[in-house]
Amino acid sequence: MRPWVPEFEWSVISLCSKIIAILLAGVRLGTSPLRPSR
Repeated sequence: MRPWVPEFEWSVISLCSKIIAILLAGVRLGTSPLRPSR
């Protein structure tokens, strides 16, 4: 990995991490935002 990362990449990484965290939280609760349980 490179020793330095542009701010743009950091923003993308943080955004992806937030999305993954939200998805994991939804799966743990049994109600995924992408797949609403019927």
